[in-house]
Amino acid sequence: MKREKKYRIKRLLAFTLAETMIALAIVGVVSSLVLPNVIANYRKNLYVTSLKKVYNDLTQAMSLYMTENHKSEFVFSDIDSAAAFLNRYLKVSKVCNLGYVGCFTQNQAFPGFGPNAVMLESGAAVWMGTTVKLFVVDINGTKGPNKSCQDIFRLPYWPDGSIDTIDYRIRNGSQSSDTTPNAQREANFQASQTNPEACFGKILNDNWEMNY
Repeated sequence: MKREKKYRIKRLLAFTLAETMIALAIVGVVSSLVLPNVIANYRKNLYVTSLKKVYNDLTQAMSLYMTENHKSEFVFSDIDSAAAFLNRYLKVSKVCNLGYVGCFTQNQAFPGFGPNAVMLESGAAVWMGTTVKLFVVDINGTKGPNKSCQDIFRLPYWPDGSIDTIDYRIRNGSQSSDTTPNAQREANFQASQTNPEACFGKILNDNWEMNY
């Protein structure tokens, strides 16, 4: 009697092969639906964290440059002075004298790459424009995916030492505008969701989150 009762309990607690296979199939389906989103969100967080570090490093470097040199505006007229700024105020591991080679991938190269393009110790590649007042940043250098709005961004800089996609005069209220800076950033992004400058503005708007 006791043996029969013990056998019944074991049968109730045990899973049949069919039940086990069904459970595994369900787990597999759920994983296939959830795992890609988990990986995508992890990568987005990694990209944004790296972008924010470069942003902070550049902002601090600009501020320090203006303080040490008693400058009221952050302005450069030639690539040599831009190169001197990058090498003096950032932690540079190498200068990209031969264009994009070793710092940027070929599809990012454009006329003007020279001593004003550097690789940082963090692994990010930075190009600084002087005619066009912006930084081109690849947050992980030649590593993939090397795509706009994922690891490649354009960061405009302004005479007040700020980095933003909106004119500093609009942001400080000295120039009127029909819309708020936030609304302008959002409108710019909606107009071109693959533009590396508009994507940077969107990330600023969303408090350093990649919601696209």
